[in-house]
Amino acid sequence: MSTVEDINKVLASQSATHGWDALVAYNRVKINTLLQQQYIEKVRAGEHYTPFSHETDTASTGYHFKNLILGPPLISFENSTLQDSKVTVRMMFIDGSFIQTDSNRQVVQWDRYTPASQHGLNITLELKYGTGKVNSEGKITLDFSEGQIYKVEGLNELPADMVQAFQNLLSNNPISYELGELKHDDQQEKLYPVEFVVRTQRYPGNSALASASNTDGAVLVFIQTEYGGKGNLPADNDSQPWVIPDGKTATLLISDKLLYGPLLADNFNSRITDFKWQTSEADGKYSLNFTDGYVSTTNVIKQSYAGLGFAGWMTSSEAINKPRPARLSMAGFQLTKSDDYKSIIGTFVEKTFKDTFEDEGFASVEGGASWDDLVKVNFTREGQFKALMQLDNDNNVIFTGNADFKVSSDHKHWGAFSGKDASVVFATEASDNLNKNGLFSLNSIKTFYLNNVLFPEDNILSFSQVYNPGDLALYGDVAQSLTTMTVTPGESVIACGQTLQFSARLDDETVPQELAWSVDGVGSIDHNGLYTAPKIGEITQTKNVVVTATTSDGFKNSAIATVLLSALDIEPAFILIKESTAEPVEFRAYTVGTTEQVTWTLDADIDDAGSIRADGTYTPPTTYDDNEPGLISVIARLSSGEQRRAIICIWGTQIEQAFLATPSYTLGVREGSTVGFSTQNRRADADGWRLYPHSESGSLSEPRKRESADKMHIWECDYQAPKLITKPELMFIEITEAEPDGYAGYALVELQPAASAWSQVTTLSTLSISTVGSSAGITEIYGNGLNQATVQIKINAQDSKGHDVTLPAEDLLPYIKLVDYGTGEEISKGNSWAYTNEINEYNIQPTALQSGTMSIPLYVTASHGSLTKEIAVEIKLINPDAEMEYYSTTSTSSSGMDSKVTVKTLQPVNYSDKVNIKFGSDEPVVVKENLHISLINGDSYVTESKGKCYICSVEIVPSTKISTTFKKINIRYNAVINETVNTERQNWGIIKDEFSFSCLSSANTVKSCSVAGYRSDNVSSQDAQLKSSAMIFFDAKEIAASGENDLNGVIYFKNGDTKYRLEVNEIPVTASSGSNVTFIGYLLQIPDADVTPLGWKNSLNGVKVDVTDQYGNSGKFTLQWDDNKHYVMPAVI
Repeated sequence: MSTVEDINKVLASQSATHGWDALVAYNRVKINTLLQQQYIEKVRAGEHYTPFSHETDTASTGYHFKNLILGPPLISFENSTLQDSKVTVRMMFIDGSFIQTDSNRQVVQWDRYTPASQHGLNITLELKYGTGKVNSEGKITLDFSEGQIYKVEGLNELPADMVQAFQNLLSNNPISYELGELKHDDQQEKLYPVEFVVRTQRYPGNSALASASNTDGAVLVFIQTEYGGKGNLPADNDSQPWVIPDGKTATLLISDKLLYGPLLADNFNSRITDFKWQTSEADGKYSLNFTDGYVSTTNVIKQSYAGLGFAGWMTSSEAINKPRPARLSMAGFQLTKSDDYKSIIGTFVEKTFKDTFEDEGFASVEGGASWDDLVKVNFTREGQFKALMQLDNDNNVIFTGNADFKVSSDHKHWGAFSGKDASVVFATEASDNLNKNGLFSLNSIKTFYLNNVLFPEDNILSFSQVYNPGDLALYGDVAQSLTTMTVTPGESVIACGQTLQFSARLDDETVPQELAWSVDGVGSIDHNGLYTAPKIGEITQTKNVVVTATTSDGFKNSAIATVLLSALDIEPAFILIKESTAEPVEFRAYTVGTTEQVTWTLDADIDDAGSIRADGTYTPPTTYDDNEPGLISVIARLSSGEQRRAIICIWGTQIEQAFLATPSYTLGVREGSTVGFSTQNRRADADGWRLYPHSESGSLSEPRKRESADKMHIWECDYQAPKLITKPELMFIEITEAEPDGYAGYALVELQPAASAWSQVTTLSTLSISTVGSSAGITEIYGNGLNQATVQIKINAQDSKGHDVTLPAEDLLPYIKLVDYGTGEEISKGNSWAYTNEINEYNIQPTALQSGTMSIPLYVTASHGSLTKEIAVEIKLINPDAEMEYYSTTSTSSSGMDSKVTVKTLQPVNYSDKVNIKFGSDEPVVVKENLHISLINGDSYVTESKGKCYICSVEIVPSTKISTTFKKINIRYNAVINETVNTERQNWGIIKDEFSFSCLSSANTVKSCSVAGYRSDNVSSQDAQLKSSAMIFFDAKEIAASGENDLNGVIYFKNGDTKYRLEVNEIPVTASSGSNVTFIGYLLQIPDADVTPLGWKNSLNGVKVDVTDQYGNSGKFTLQWDDNKHYVMPAVI
């Protein structure tokens, strides 16, 4: 077991940060889950490494990687020890070709890499020193350049020299991983990461939890911030304590050396003149020691005095005749941790100091003496500052402090005198400076930048406990909303026309209720998680879609699916088989989303084409006598009719490779493009050019001959690609003599379909724009930049043959514009209007689109109110044979498709203006009576049972003139706990050292936002009900989220010499969450008495509220309770 107490005990004896400014420890399983989600987001965005090509050529063989695209890396930290920390990096080949050539650089084998083949790299890196960097723009990169490549998998089927070449490529081009951008919004905040190192740690001990099979473990991130703390790394588990408590999944440690150094010292630079400090360490315990500096009085201290026969005055002075304000020396003050690890304690370890005063006087008798001396007066500083550490709603460490100091002096003049001693006046003001003027207020420690090192674009850590056993320790969890649920399959490949069932489970293996499914990308998903891919022909390129499941509790998880054009793929795509070295060839079929058996057949233009077995093993003919190459198609076919083709070229021993083609192969040929080839030979004419496998995939021009100056026969021929390419395909160009005489050559062309089916479209029969949910074509939105109006674009498109073309919306989006109906200018050209294809949470219009022709939704926003815009649509056709380049529905369009929608904007609602909110409170209602009250005089007491507890609520909603509710509410306040309120402890009779106010939890359960004791004015009509009471307010949403809580404890009051002890027992604190800003108040009263608080004080910090309604209107305001007029209903500021 590793409880919070266990870990605190360890941290009290040793630092776990090893000289680094901070350490973040994550549960390994949780962090890998988030890395998977981060990977999915990168795939969603189409991120990948820059395509690269690499060639290795020897005298006999060449290996060429061409346009190889590696997808984003999926990083996973292994469950390894500190000394052998490892990370696995998996990168899939999402496109590219591997081409083998002979000594003449002619292709002998061609393999295509697609997601269907599932080729990729699984690289295991040993983290000897994997370094993370944060550049000046805030981009965070995890760089493994100094990590050794421990293992590479996924290349095993390649020749050994190619594997080695790829190993060298990885070594010379180290893997780096861009985690995201961490914007340094607050340039004054120095707790900002600069560099970090990642290590892994296995769970400690010899139990089963520590075994290699245990999936738990920690990922440790050692961080150097702008403060510059860059330390050493732990060598093994013995030198690095385990810091994640049981039941928690994350810990943030801030170095005690940094805490009791600049982090706390920076608070005093502007408050203490000539401030100097140093960090001291004793027995592993750090402290901040003030070595110099002072706090001046507001004015020069000057006091006169008089006695029998003399008079004078004392003035705070630098020297004779050099008065200056008196100086309270801060040297000798020390800040260190408290014994319970919950507070920071400040005391003067050096209690005395001196300040100088000029003492001037004279004897009142005739001829008497006078004096003018500079006197060093001794002062004593006693007392303590105590700052309780808490966490606010943003995971910042805040300090609630009380100072109780007394400065005194025993300085006395000789003889009896009248008047106040200057040293006493100074001591009084100095005490006030220490206690009342905010000298010791400690700024909050902002943890945002540290929390977001690995996940800069997601706030994924939430802390619930803070202690200072040594290093400052925050204990909490990795975002439960993103790691509690898992969607399966997490990563999949599917083909057009297929379906795939997704499911979701919680950590406890139960199926979540009220699950909502959504898909980002092509295809659709139903409410049961069944995904349907686009129909065959709807897409022309591989597409990635993200499937997301969301629960009613806010848990969320996503999976990635890659949609292929075909359920079938085949490797190799081409192979040359020479008769002299003929051996069986294994063809591999890759299928996705189907259990159909693959059948293999051969289609050849030669008599003996060899044979192929049911497993795809091809056996070539034993002899081949033709004078030109033999071409064979290997066809893999599914029972559904889907098929893919590979090409075999049989090369007999009698054929001379006389016509070497330039280029020998061409990649990525698109529709309608032309590629030129040439070959030359002194003895033969390459006048026979033939295209294989069929003439519909393009055409060849007539060969052209020319001679070079050295009598070489140069033959040229152009390949013309077809106007429509529906799938990737290899074409073989055979080069022979017209009268074959054993001379031949060849070239290969790779056909690639256009980026979208939109390139097939030549005309539109329908183009219109309309609103959703409004038959009048007019819709209204708030002009706040968030509230969306939905418009739908209806399209019916045809190709050159008049056939309808089905198009996925994402293929059209680059070519669609929303334009002004009258001018044709794009509506987003100014600063007032904008549109997007992504719906946001502030769109409350119907989402169901009209059936019929293809419909594409777009979403319009405006940044100002009182606007009106008539909107049309314009679309660009990219096919060169299109009837017209642009179609539009504007009033001046020549396409004759006139249509428009009208969007009007309302003035945005600013909830910072009180006129736009409605606030009120109900009358306090008794919920419990007969609470015990002890009336105490000295050590004797009597008990009564007449105390009462009332409950009331405060609710803030949008004004009745606005028909809406709050969608988002963010409430921030410094939580009030017992230590915040108490100023003294009570001792009487058998009661020893009791808090004066103990109804609030000191644990990390629900905390109050305001505590006050009523100050009677004997005027208010409510005075009788409210006086002699304490009021405790809670945020209703926090109560609802925290479950059941009770008020238990005591509250002391007084009247003259009589103390009143009110006992509060098991009063339930409950509330239901809703869409309003709601606070629940508990009023605890001693009826029929006239008492005031004893030993506790009001805690009335402002409560900051940010609200956004369902339309995206927002505002900020502050609620401020007090002890009289706003005792129940707070002031709204």
